[in-house]
Amino acid sequence: MSWKIFGLLLLGVLMQPLQANADPVIYDFTLTHVFNADLTDPSTFLFQTVTFSLEDGQAPSGVAWDESTPGTKYFLSSAYSTVAYTLAWAQNGQVLSQESHIGTVDFVWDGISVDGFHVFNAPLPFDRNGAEHPVFVEGHYISLTQFQWYDVTAETPEPSMLALLGTGLVSAVAMRRRLLAS
Repeated sequence: MSWKIFGLLLLGVLMQPLQANADPVIYDFTLTHVFNADLTDPSTFLFQTVTFSLEDGQAPSGVAWDESTPGTKYFLSSAYSTVAYTLAWAQNGQVLSQESHIGTVDFVWDGISVDGFHVFNAPLPFDRNGAEHPVFVEGHYISLTQFQWYDVTAETPEPSMLALLGTGLVSAVAMRRRLLAS
């Protein structure tokens, strides 16, 4: 009876990493504006940030193309509605205020806009020639203004804990067989 239970547990552990690897990659976006009272004094810098997450390959709720030139299609924007985001203000490493909202994220031809918070003159984190289901690229995207930028980081599914559990179960089987053989 205990071998049947052990066999079912082992089968579950061996199948779990396959399922974990099928989880989509989540991309975290952090948009930053820097406001300053005195360029020579960094302690006067006020940082405004917006953070949100999107799934890799997630279909936008709308894509706009400029097709005014015959035979040519130019990307204008790609929108994601009902995205949860956090807006925060910080100065000298201290968070002054933080609030959460649900809004629209727009990837426009020259940057990203979240309900009016716009990092402009910055490259897009995907190939805008195939924006229907964009594949995001991690990186630091700085604006030409130098006081705005955004960062994209990936949260990849982590099946390592399950692999450790599986290794432990295989070791337990080996020890049990060795004990029974002696």
